[in-house]
Formats: sequence, C-alpha cells, structure tokens
Amino acid sequence: MSRQSSVVVGWDGRPQSGHVLEVAADEASRQGLRLAIVTLVPSPDPTDPADPTGPEPRWPGQEAVDACDQARRALAQARSMLAQTYADLEVSTHYLHRAYVHDDVEPFASARLLVVGEYPGPAPGRSSAPLIDCLVRATGCQVVRVRPASDRSRAG
Repeated sequence: MSRQSSVVVGWDGRPQSGHVLEVAADEASRQGLRLAIVTLVPSPDPTDPADPTGPEPRWPGQEAVDACDQARRALAQARSMLAQTYADLEVSTHYLHRAYVHDDVEPFASARLLVVGEYPGPAPGRSSAPLIDCLVRATGCQVVRVRPASDRSRAG
C-alpha cells in the first residue's frame, strides 16, 4: 500500500460486519480517499515444542496455508460486498499475521480514519483487538467505532 491517505477498516469476516464496511466505504468515497480493508490472520501457539527458545513463531505448514486462505476468502468477500455500490472506489485488501502485527502496520501510518466494529464478543479464532490496537498506535488518526445495524436499533 502506498503512503496515499486512506480510510482503513478492520474486517473479521462476521456476517454482521458488512455495515462496518459500508460506513468505511461511504466515508472514503465522500472524502475522495482510498479504502484499505485489513484482517488479521490468527497465529497458533508461537512456541515449537522441539525448540521452545526459538526466536520466531513457527507454524505447521498446512495450518499456515489454511489460515492465509481463510483471510483471503474473507477479504474477497469484503471486496465483493462493496463492488457494485462502490465501483469507483479504490479498494485494497491486506492480511497481517498476528505474530508480526506490530511490524506490519507501518504502511497504514498515513490513514486519515480508522473504522472498526463494536461487537459483543470476538469472532471465533479471529479476534481483531491486537490489530486495532496496533493500527491506532501506527496511524494516530481518528477512530470511528461502529455498532452492527442490529445493535443500533436497541441503542437509545
């Protein structure tokens, strides 16, 4: 991702998080900015029983491939959800590995807005809290927390 200003949205693939994508896309479109959709690839236990002092987390081969494939599918789903309504919006998708998330958020430092969803509990195996924390620190921009459409009707 280039250093061009953008709206960044954290996406975990939940069905109810489509509203969060729409809010982010609306804002990016309104401001004439790019939209960057970011998801977190969960990491397995970072210790390798064969080498518990190893400096790097090690993933079993197929588990890593499956986690990355799941992230790619979630990002493709997000992109397709926006394709018709926001055909002219420049959209990029990114997945970051949980074990390296602190190192991987620097490309988002020029973001103007970070849009995240507020949910009652984590998505199974895909909690985005570490990603959001790192993005907030990296960008220093305004953060908009969006409740899913079903929760907004209960607020009042």
